[in-house]
Amino acid sequence: MSRFDIGKEVYVKDSGSCYSGFIKFFKENGLDILQDDYVSGEVIPIDDMYTVVAKGKHPWGNTVLVLQNSDGQVYLMGKDKHYIKKAWEEF
Repeated sequence: MSRFDIGKEVYVKDSGSCYSGFIKFFKENGLDILQDDYVSGEVIPIDDMYTVVAKGKHPWGNTVLVLQNSDGQVYLMGKDKHYIKKAWEEF
């Protein structure tokens, strides 16, 4: 079981691994249904809670997490424990 399983709540402390212009990710990973909610061109707001709603692969093989906020907006983040923690962990 991974710290970033789908359905887990996570806390974003730093936007360093955010993909703010990676629209083709959704089609490449069969996640077209989430594309309309993707906030393209903006970095994920930090110090906030998100739910992991999906995962996919970057063309270079890295895991990319699809994070959704309470307003339904979707952001893409690289799976990096330095930027994202489970909801109850401290940095």
